Amino acid sequence: MFEKGVSSFAVKEHSSIPLLDRPISKNEMLASELALAILLATLILGKKSHK
Repeated sequence: MFEKGVSSFAVKEHSSIPLLDRPISKNEMLASELALAILLATLILGKKSHK
């Protein structure tokens, strides 16, 4: 499950590489950081609930 999330995230990152010659807006950076934080939080909470 986690692997699938990482691979889809990597694919999204790679597909956006051509756009990197323009400056990334603060909103985009916040959105990606928020997505990563949510991913990590669900991972941690998921591990705790399995024990």
